[in-house]
Amino acid sequence: MANTPRKTPLNQRKKSAPSNQRRNTSSAGRRPSVSPQGSGKTTPPTAGPQPISSGGFLEDNRKLGFDEEGLHIPTGNSEVLLSRRQLLFGAAGIAALGAVGAGAKVYGDIQDEKSAIYTLTVPEDAVISLDDLNQGKEESLVGQIAELNMPYGTLIWANTDTVAACLVPTTKSKPIAKIAILSIAAGTYDTVISQAMQQDEGYEIYDVRMCENGIIWTESNILQGAWSIWAAPVVGTSVGEPVKVETGDANWELPSLAAVGAHAYWQLRPSLSGDATYEDSQVKAALFTKLSESKTVYTSTGRFATALYPTNKGIVLTPRHPNGSSYYQLVHLSETTDEVLNSITLPSLMTPLEAGFGPTGFTFSFQNIYNYGGGIANLGTYTPLSKPKDDDYDNAKWFRFGRTPTVAPCWCNGLFMVKSNTAVAAVDLKEQTFCTLSLHNDIESYGDVLCSYGDRQTIVTAMNIDDTATMQASGNADDATRTCIVRCWQALG
Repeated sequence: MANTPRKTPLNQRKKSAPSNQRRNTSSAGRRPSVSPQGSGKTTPPTAGPQPISSGGFLEDNRKLGFDEEGLHIPTGNSEVLLSRRQLLFGAAGIAALGAVGAGAKVYGDIQDEKSAIYTLTVPEDAVISLDDLNQGKEESLVGQIAELNMPYGTLIWANTDTVAACLVPTTKSKPIAKIAILSIAAGTYDTVISQAMQQDEGYEIYDVRMCENGIIWTESNILQGAWSIWAAPVVGTSVGEPVKVETGDANWELPSLAAVGAHAYWQLRPSLSGDATYEDSQVKAALFTKLSESKTVYTSTGRFATALYPTNKGIVLTPRHPNGSSYYQLVHLSETTDEVLNSITLPSLMTPLEAGFGPTGFTFSFQNIYNYGGGIANLGTYTPLSKPKDDDYDNAKWFRFGRTPTVAPCWCNGLFMVKSNTAVAAVDLKEQTFCTLSLHNDIESYGDVLCSYGDRQTIVTAMNIDDTATMQASGNADDATRTCIVRCWQALG
């Protein structure tokens, strides 16, 4: 396996058109000032509470814990709010994801001074949407196999068919969250880490991922801006000895995490302001059996656009193109060899919100509408109708799920699974039919969240319900429901 970072030029097919509009390429800075095992030198923390990107401080009516908005953390006379979207990414820096896009007035692609950049070109008539599909019944495509209740505010990430990682809120001020493992087929869960390893130093658990072989999580002292990454091997629902694999400070955002096969992954992005702003972004990895020996598997000049996405064969990441900082690539990296398995480059200034890979190839989503880009100019989630032959994405037929994206999609035994407005949709791209998964007791006001990633045989959805205020207003406070309803599904046929 390669042990040195690299910037991988990719071979796409469509040559970019010249343009007089250019953006300055950020200079590559020093290597990130974070280091394994906590041995690196960190910047002294700034006194007092620090704002979280796009979270801000709320001055009144402070809360503690999870609700439908996200995680509330009282800080002095104010309060930090981490939305579910921020927690899904790793708690910080989400505002930058959509900073470039809707207002861009760029027609065609930009040709870099160093070399040509080949970008994805999709004609408008090569894309179909829900309006072109036939709506079927749920029972013809998917079936529910398990259901359970978990504490209100629970967040779940499932990238295996057997187990899922859960961030479970507590009813205490310390710790505010613990880690549990959900057994998908059985519909049960077990708490495996009850508090942060560094709780005595003011750290709390903010993020977690796992696969059958191991688990990786983030701890942070949010007031000091300090964080650490921990990982441990897993057998069933038993967690081995935790190892601290990385530390960092407020100059670096809380890393995005993934766990695939034998490896734990974490993605390092410099903060938009701070001493490391112009340094390279990196993806690091370590074997669950050798967690003390981490390596850099990918380096990007500039910030990655999205969180890491686990696939059946590796991870998807979204670096900037090495020959042009205004281009984002979708890169599918092998878990076993660290080599690039598949890649495409998006047109200039088109910034994905999510990116993944499955049976039909790459998927990506935009939360902006562009006035260029042909068939991929609209907001929504895209994937080819079938896997492109020889990775020829330009000549593929595409599907667009035209709802504002909130979480990444996945596949379930060939069905393309996407979060819609309130429900999760199952799309049979081959037969060009779709259905929406029924909501628990037909409750639409809360909505299901898709919790699975990659190409699965089973998927997980979750709905957080809190009708306390409504029941109190009607004089039925004793009948109030405050819970997270978790359901597990499988494709039929």
